[in-house]
Amino acid sequence: MRSLGRAPETPPRRRGVSGVLGALALLGPLLVVPLPSHAPAQAQAPAIRCGTARACLARARAEERRPAARRDAARIEAYFARACVLGAAPACVDAGVLAEARGDRGEASSRYGRGCEAGDALACRDLAVMELAADPASVVARGRLESACQAGAALACTDLAAVWVRDGLPEQAEPARALLDRACDAGEPLACAHAGSLRLHEAEGPEGRARAIAQLEAACTGRVGHACVELAHALELGSRDDATERRVRGLYEVACDAGDGLGCGNLAVMRSEGRGGLAPDPAGAVDAFRRGCTLGAASACFGLGLHLDRGEGARADLGAAGVAMQSSCDGGYARACTFLAYRATGDAALALHRRACALGEASACDEVGERRVVVPSVEAQRDALEAFRRGCVLGLPAACAHEAELVRHGRGTARDPAAALRLHASACRRGSEEGCLGFADMLTRGEGTPADPARARIVLESACRGGGERACVRLR
Repeated sequence: MRSLGRAPETPPRRRGVSGVLGALALLGPLLVVPLPSHAPAQAQAPAIRCGTARACLARARAEERRPAARRDAARIEAYFARACVLGAAPACVDAGVLAEARGDRGEASSRYGRGCEAGDALACRDLAVMELAADPASVVARGRLESACQAGAALACTDLAAVWVRDGLPEQAEPARALLDRACDAGEPLACAHAGSLRLHEAEGPEGRARAIAQLEAACTGRVGHACVELAHALELGSRDDATERRVRGLYEVACDAGDGLGCGNLAVMRSEGRGGLAPDPAGAVDAFRRGCTLGAASACFGLGLHLDRGEGARADLGAAGVAMQSSCDGGYARACTFLAYRATGDAALALHRRACALGEASACDEVGERRVVVPSVEAQRDALEAFRRGCVLGLPAACAHEAELVRHGRGTARDPAAALRLHASACRRGSEEGCLGFADMLTRGEGTPADPARARIVLESACRGGGERACVRLR
């Protein structure tokens, strides 16, 4: 990707349509797509004076180099826009990026279109990304990406591979990965990130893993934050010696500095625990959690909320802790929803437990079931059954035992002793004392199976040895 030469305060180029890579696919042959006509881009106020594209570009760069307090963003955009109109196609990309950053997508599209018509591959790529955001199936936009990729825009190749992924044609995986490798070899860090991530999660042996690590390292060097995070995770799965811990911490620092919220959150955990060659630093952890939360990492908001709630690393502030936890819950972090639920009451608490359950927190599903099962209505019993069932599927043995009891007694569903017996037996095998108690009781009573008191006693004895106090009491 061509460097735009911007100062740090200038909004960065968006990353485009590339995302986490899964199944890959290949688009059809190269499409030659006619471009629409574009009206001349209107320069933003204030009025400027420059007679040639070269002069406008020079003034834009000079304005960019001014101290931040004296820099005029509108004037910079106006110079780039004027240079674009005067025929400097690369300036159309700069002008489009700035228009898009301030929310004027129409003007951005016009400028990218002008640059694309003039033959700038990056402008075609940026226009295609905007078109795909509006219509993911746009054949015209896909054709633009293909043309830009063929013209040597490595970022367009990366975006094109992401489009193929989204199409979901796994039989075309190899050509798509080859496209990512090509873009990575051409120096596009984002392509290296995706190629490395894909290769890392496939069983390719030591050579494949080594190449994946090298690609992730290239991406991290190119300041793709999530590549640094994935590389750190890969290293953590191997050796956990001091040198590795220090390297992992360094990767999280780079990721956080590059604007990756998860990297900030993971760095905060290491600071809090005193890992990676650091002494425990709760205050530093709070700073990193706060930055990660600001960057949109729900897990970092959760860590920030816990520290503020407990007064660790900062003065206890229950109000701010609640705000951070709500941001985390809204961002899809189930543990934050559960935390808030236990601080709430009534319908508000139930709603938060439901959200945590929907996000995959098995204990929250069990809690929803416990709250609904005591309500004497058919609807509530069915609701409880579904909550217990989801908790069971998510791996909580106690939820399986609770589901078993409803099935056993026909609450919220038809009575099915045999199915209840199987659920209790499964919950018992997975360590649920409630499951063992239910299983033994059904064996004793002969529900769903012929009565077998001897086997029931064996079940209780095993549960008792495993620390089940109620099972021990039942044996007396």
